[in-house]
Amino acid sequence: MPSWLLEDCLDVLISPITNMVNKSLPLGVFQRSVKAALVKSLIKNVVFTVLFYTITNKSVILVFLDLSAAFDTVDHNVLLSG
Repeated sequence: MPSWLLEDCLDVLISPITNMVNKSLPLGVFQRSVKAALVKSLIKNVVFTVLFYTITNKSVILVFLDLSAAFDTVDHNVLLSG
C-alpha cells in the first residue's frame, strides 16, 4: 500500500488500526497480514543523488549513522521472554 494512500485515509483507518494494535499487544499475537514488511534499500538513491550533485558542481554533505551498536545493548533474553 502506498504511504500516500494511508495518509489520505488516515482519519478513517486510525480507529481500526489502533484497536487492532491495542488488542494484539497484551496477547503478544499479531495477524500474519500485519507481520509483512517491504524493505527498500535507499543506498541506490543516495549514490545517484551524490553523483548528480557532484556532476553539477553542487555541495554534498552525507552523514551515515551506525545504529547497530545501540542494538548490542539490548538484553535479548528479556525480549524473548515476553
